[in-house]
Amino acid sequence: MEPKNLKDNDVKAVIFDMDGVITDSMWVWEKIGSDYLDDNDFDFKGEWFDEISGLGLYQAADYTIERLGLDVSSQDVVDDWVARALVEYNSKVELINGVKEYVCALKQAGMKLAVLTAAHHDIAHAVLNRFDMMQYFDEVISECQVNLGKETPKLFELVANILDVKPTECIMFEDSLYSAMSAKEAGMKVVRVCSGKKIEPRKEFDDIADYIISHYAG
Repeated sequence: MEPKNLKDNDVKAVIFDMDGVITDSMWVWEKIGSDYLDDNDFDFKGEWFDEISGLGLYQAADYTIERLGLDVSSQDVVDDWVARALVEYNSKVELINGVKEYVCALKQAGMKLAVLTAAHHDIAHAVLNRFDMMQYFDEVISECQVNLGKETPKLFELVANILDVKPTECIMFEDSLYSAMSAKEAGMKVVRVCSGKKIEPRKEFDDIADYIISHYAG
């Protein structure tokens, strides 16, 4: 997936998911969930992780409040999770090997670049600033900023519109099947990224992906 090859294929914009695609950080959310459930004396972690998979922050918070019977608002839960996450993203989370150099090369090739993440925008900005990567992206968009989730093609159409390109002129780097399906439905090409430590082992993902990569470097 050399930057030149993308340009030759009429791609004008490249959109990156963050967790598992730019940052090796899926473990953060497992830790936060485990710690939060422990703090509230509940032990159904396996079921909880399965149920919130694919949900945005506020959807996951609503589910957690209902499932645990908590007397708090979804904003209270999200604020708690974001505070916990920022500790990890500001100190322990690392970049996927080679991604910074790859993004830099795309920028030099004249591509429009965006991050589209389910993570809170404070988290996205914190980690991208930490690694001096904000300079490369034209837009950094969080689901909660636009009140749309990755389960709908409308989100991907909106991002293309923000970048002033057609969805068919975009390619999405993604590690989640449900998000990849929505991007494809919107008309985008999809690169399945398998470079994180937690890889979704789904044949369906391979079937819909236009490209599959296991690393950025080399």
